[in-house]
Amino acid sequence: MKEIQGVITHLDGSTVIIRSSSGASYTITTPTDVITAYNITKASQYYNNQTVKEGGNLSILYAEEDQHNKTITSNKLITVRLQIAVIGKSDPAASY
Repeated sequence: MKEIQGVITHLDGSTVIIRSSSGASYTITTPTDVITAYNITKASQYYNNQTVKEGGNLSILYAEEDQHNKTITSNKLITVRLQIAVIGKSDPAASY
């Protein structure tokens, strides 16, 4: 398994492009449009309306064989996480 974290530079349905700290771009394809589903159903209910959008950060855990590929297809994905930080017990969460 491998993990990549980066800033979202492009969102389009089930395709997300992130830029890692090294400057490399990764294209991630999810099985469905999980970003819109999260933004509509989960963000407002559980995470102080922290939505996934360009400029936000994602952490991707995926399966990869021996080669290094910058296109990660849905059949390789294990998790896709919006990165949030809880400021304090009484403070809202903030995406980073």
